[in-house]
Amino acid sequence: MPRAFSGWRPKAAGWSAGTGKEAFRQFTRENGLSDNTVYAVYEDDYENLWLPSNYGLMRFDKNSHDTRVYLPENGIAHEEFNTLLISRQKMARCISAG
Repeated sequence: MPRAFSGWRPKAAGWSAGTGKEAFRQFTRENGLSDNTVYAVYEDDYENLWLPSNYGLMRFDKNSHDTRVYLPENGIAHEEFNTLLISRQKMARCISAG
């Protein structure tokens, strides 16, 4: 199962990042997200956060804040990921049903 990172919180309008002592920063479409509805935040072993949304699956680099959006033309089944069933597999595979 992917580990959830407690400092990153999905919100109705994007999502927020921060720790207990730092101010939170809000990320939205204005910051490069594909959609402002983010349902969950999953961290992988490579400093990336995976954000299922209403428009694509986003990979967010925690250090650079760069976002890559995966859509059907990139090989995923659907644009919308609003029902989550996540399974972490060996060799950096993550399977999502939504």
